[in-house]
Amino acid sequence: MPALLVSNGMEMAKAGMLVSLTSWITIGSIPLGGWLTDRTGRVNAFIIGGVLLNALFIFLLPLDDSVLICLLLLGITMGGWPGAIMALPNQVLSPQSRSTGFGVFYMVYYGIVAALVPVAGWLRDFTGEATASVLFGGLMMILTVAALIAFRVIKRRWPAKEPGQLI
Repeated sequence: MPALLVSNGMEMAKAGMLVSLTSWITIGSIPLGGWLTDRTGRVNAFIIGGVLLNALFIFLLPLDDSVLICLLLLGITMGGWPGAIMALPNQVLSPQSRSTGFGVFYMVYYGIVAALVPVAGWLRDFTGEATASVLFGGLMMILTVAALIAFRVIKRRWPAKEPGQLI
C-alpha cells in the first residue's frame, strides 16, 4: 500500500503514516466488530458486507483523490469480519476434534497467505505498477465471499454426527 501511495506522488513518510494509521484503526475495529457480530448474530452479513466494503475501498485507492477517507474507512470496515471468519471452524468441529481441526485450519490459512504474498509481489514486478498488487489483494478479498458460500454449502450437505458438528 505505501508503494502505491508513493507511486501516486505521496511522500514516503506520509504514505507510511497513513497505512500505519489504518492499521491502528483496524486494531480497534476488530474487537468492536466481533462484539457487534456476536450481538446481532449476523455472521454472514458481517463477513460479506465487510469483505465487499474493504474490496471497494481498496479498488478506489488507485482511482480516487480521497486516499485518506478510503484508508480510514478501510480501517473501520476491516473490523467486522476477521473474528467471524476465524470462528467458522468452531461451527463444524466437535469438541474432540477441535484442536486438530483448528491446527489444520490455521496451517491452510497461513499457507495460503504465505503463497499469495509472492504472487502479489510478482504481479507488481511483472506489470511495473504498485497498483497491481493492491488490486490483487482486493480481488482476494472478494474470493472470501466465494469461500464462505462454499463453506455454507458443504456444511449444509455434509451429514452431522451431532447437531451442528460435522467433524
